[in-house]
Amino acid sequence: MLKDFRELDFINKIGVLNDIQSNKKIEYISQLFDLYNNPTGDDSIDNILEETLRNVVILNVEELTKRIKTENEKEKIFCIKTASRFKIIDAVPELLSVLDGEIKDKIRYEVLCALSEIKDERALEVFRKHIGYKDKIISTLSIGMIGYFKDEESMVKLNGIINDGESEENYKNCSVETAGAIEALASFDTNNVIMFFVKKIHHKNPTARRIIHEKITEKGVNSFPYLKKIFLGNNVDNKIMAANLIGRIGDKSGGDILFSVLDNKDEKDTNLRYAIYESFGMLRSMKGLICLSDALVEKEFLVLLAVILSLEPQANKNIINRIIELILKGDEQSVNLLKAIIHTKAGNIFKQVYLNSEQLADKLIAQILESNDDQIINDFKDIINSFESDRKEEDIKKLSDISVVNSEINILAVDDSKAMLMFYRNLGSETGFNVITAEHGAAALEIIKENNNFNLVITDMNMPIMDGTELTRNIRKDELLKNIPIIMATTESEKSQINIAKDSGVNHFIKKPFTISFLFETVTKYLA
Repeated sequence: MLKDFRELDFINKIGVLNDIQSNKKIEYISQLFDLYNNPTGDDSIDNILEETLRNVVILNVEELTKRIKTENEKEKIFCIKTASRFKIIDAVPELLSVLDGEIKDKIRYEVLCALSEIKDERALEVFRKHIGYKDKIISTLSIGMIGYFKDEESMVKLNGIINDGESEENYKNCSVETAGAIEALASFDTNNVIMFFVKKIHHKNPTARRIIHEKITEKGVNSFPYLKKIFLGNNVDNKIMAANLIGRIGDKSGGDILFSVLDNKDEKDTNLRYAIYESFGMLRSMKGLICLSDALVEKEFLVLLAVILSLEPQANKNIINRIIELILKGDEQSVNLLKAIIHTKAGNIFKQVYLNSEQLADKLIAQILESNDDQIINDFKDIINSFESDRKEEDIKKLSDISVVNSEINILAVDDSKAMLMFYRNLGSETGFNVITAEHGAAALEIIKENNNFNLVITDMNMPIMDGTELTRNIRKDELLKNIPIIMATTESEKSQINIAKDSGVNHFIKKPFTISFLFETVTKYLA
């Protein structure tokens, strides 16, 4: 049937191949291999022939496995890939035998790929042996399979790879092996793994650290006993990260841990308090509510934003009375409270304060007018319009008549903290700058590529999905964006982290917390 195949026209060639495949004519396997090894030159026919051969040869596994051991490289790879695609478990012994001899890494990779698709435990030993192999792709593939099989014997090796990612030679870049080892280790449901991850909460490489944080979050409340121990140490960076992770996990039992930290009167670090207050908003615990109520006297405006944001969805009558009491004092803190309510767009708190008295409503409206922010003004017009109030029409008119003054300066601010993003919006309110915000690097990159008319980028260092260092690298690689000034705001104190960010192309660093005036001074240096 295939003797004169090359002389047939296109339609007849397709007809012959369809007949062989449809009628499962395995007697033509050898002739099909001859044609496969010596193509017709017509790509369409050769592709159909290859698919026909693949679908026929799997009907004769003995023939397929025999050819896995052939010296013909093209044929060998075809059979290995076919065994992989159809997950032919009977091919495992032959695939393993290929690895016993001297072979090219190209074939080694294909065999390991096939074994990873078939997922037979007989292959576990070869995956163990290939952890740390010179070809990093092969090593990473093997690491992934160690995770799949949950091979406890290899856990020490995985730990070693993650540790090695912090060495002086490696910490600036997260290798695929390091990322793979973290993913593989996370598949083990043991306390030892959680304990190891928490010890690596401040892994020197930002990407590895981000993945580790994701895994700690996935482990949930089982991470709490180990995160709690971090607060007994002296490393403030670690404490801030632990507080953030407790918030992300979101179980209210984490509130007890954070409450005990604030209950320690020696704890003075502003950034840690900020992280704890923000986390209380995610936990909704009674102890957290008590701490947030006490924190209404916080002098740092940035911290106060976090407090109001966390109180907004859970503000009860006692909380509202406390806020009203502080506002009516008429001091500097009362102004900060009003400003924080407006800039966080805390509609629940706003409503209860606004409807309490004419005096308080006047103060809130005055603060909205001072915001110089179109978005804030329009949002509060909608909020006020939903009230049952005799004065709402007059207030909406006041807000409608205000003319917002904006400059031509466009700033992109990137941070995973909502309070921090609202702080940056406040910079826009006070300066007239147009401040656009994004919650992580990936979102920021989309915004900046759609509109490259930004004069400056301010970014956090540690963020989920894409951190500030990775965002900076991506901006610097783009010809249209590479010259945009980038300021990195961070709580980091470790010099190695600053060096990584500096190497990525950051122009300037500012340490959180900071005031609007300080931020304005810093920003204007790069807008000339």
